Amino acid sequence: MMFNEFNFALLSDFFAKILIFLDRPIVRLQLLVISSAILLAWLLTRFLKPRIQKLQLQLKLYLPKYLETYTKQFFIIIHYLLFPLSILITIWITKLLLLFEGSLVGLLTKVTYFLETWLCYRFFLGILYAFFEPSKVIYYHYRFLAPLLGRVSARKT
Repeated sequence: MMFNEFNFALLSDFFAKILIFLDRPIVRLQLLVISSAILLAWLLTRFLKPRIQKLQLQLKLYLPKYLETYTKQFFIIIHYLLFPLSILITIWITKLLLLFEGSLVGLLTKVTYFLETWLCYRFFLGILYAFFEPSKVIYYHYRFLAPLLGRVSARKT
């Protein structure tokens, strides 16, 4: 019984601290910027993916046969980098706008660190999928690389 009361007290303190932070307008603004950047990046990715695939097919027709594997590898890497890069670009732009306005951007800076780590992870993953057999990469992706991303991003912030 004592253990449950202790857990409840910890959880109530945790949520009280979160509510204190959310009461600040600058924190709400930064959370709004982060969520709108994710939404905008998702929409941008959905808009650009068919165009990139169309470009890949057009390049396949005009490039020599020996360059076909290189273009395929390049577009696999682009596929893995498109979403995190678009989030980072939108957050960097809004961060600069908020800095010029004189607002605080501490939460955006922390999110930027995490997104840069995620971008490096996706780049490494794209290289692995581009150059190696996907069935072997999937094994390492879920067994080693995904938990490693959590460890690295937790240490960075």
